[in-house]
Amino acid sequence: ALSGVFFLALLQPFLEGNMVWPDISLIPLVLSAFYLLLNKKYFWSGFFIALACLVKQTALLYIVYGLPAIAYGVRRWQAGILYYLSGILVVFSPFVLWLLKNNSFLDFINWTIVYPSKYWTGFPGYVNALPSKHEILIIFLLISPSLFLVIKSKLKYFDANSKLIFLMVVVGAIGTYPRFSFFHFQPALVFIVILTACLVSSHKKAFLITLLYFAVLFVYISKPVLAYDWNKPARFYSTSDLQLADKIRKNSQGGDKIFLLGLPSSLYVLSDRLPPKPWIDNFGWYFEIPNVQQDMLKRWEDESPKVIFMSDPNPGNWFDLGTYRPKEVLNYIQAYYTRMVEIESGIWMW
Repeated sequence: ALSGVFFLALLQPFLEGNMVWPDISLIPLVLSAFYLLLNKKYFWSGFFIALACLVKQTALLYIVYGLPAIAYGVRRWQAGILYYLSGILVVFSPFVLWLLKNNSFLDFINWTIVYPSKYWTGFPGYVNALPSKHEILIIFLLISPSLFLVIKSKLKYFDANSKLIFLMVVVGAIGTYPRFSFFHFQPALVFIVILTACLVSSHKKAFLITLLYFAVLFVYISKPVLAYDWNKPARFYSTSDLQLADKIRKNSQGGDKIFLLGLPSSLYVLSDRLPPKPWIDNFGWYFEIPNVQQDMLKRWEDESPKVIFMSDPNPGNWFDLGTYRPKEVLNYIQAYYTRMVEIESGIWMW
């Protein structure tokens, strides 16, 4: 177990795990839920998996996983499922009541379920679910020790718990949809390491070989990352980002609402400024939902941004990140605002 934790700690930074991202935040909650499920603490398992769903809605996959997992492992499975669902309701009920009180329930359903399934998947470039050949090779190399031990033992060590862990790997991999990246793959990575550690613990002779294998695998994974990223600043927190945030702060008042178009949303935080509500990030699959631009502009009539900072679009397809500009929002800005000063090359204050 300690060896598994050690290699996970080594691998994570080189597989995009050293960042602030919802999938990373899922890990302690999903692990807690899974541990409690194995120990038949179904109420608390449901409680923690519901918390994970509030972090990122793809965790609903784990709720679906939990139901047959309970039915598979318990004679009185109906009672187990009832406890599990009760834990989920304890978390979801106050959250839903809060949404209803603030007239936000329909917005929540639209933005988490309806829009992603109905509109976003049809936007060019949104779905990129297939990993590259190099990423597929890394995933295969990560899971290979477990596959080898299962085949070699003729399924002898592939017990009920190992099967449940393997299914968690599958659920975690499905959760990377619609865009594969290793930072989306982190929950699956954790369970790959757990599965390998469990199988190795049942196959003592394989311990040293597996240890050596993962040492070589670590070198293979880390070497190109170190060559490319070593000594580079943190993304969205570089010196140039901080300097741009300072310019935004100096060209706006503390209490004023601002709007950033074509710029990273992290600059709101770095500049200590807020956008008007409803705020929509600079992604085409958000803005191209029917009536979203019109609704935002209508609300601007009550609370419009005092200052807008907009970058020149990058060359590329109209839907590319950095190139896309919401047409109606852009027309509104050009009609009601005046381009005043270039605060940085290619970035204008309106």
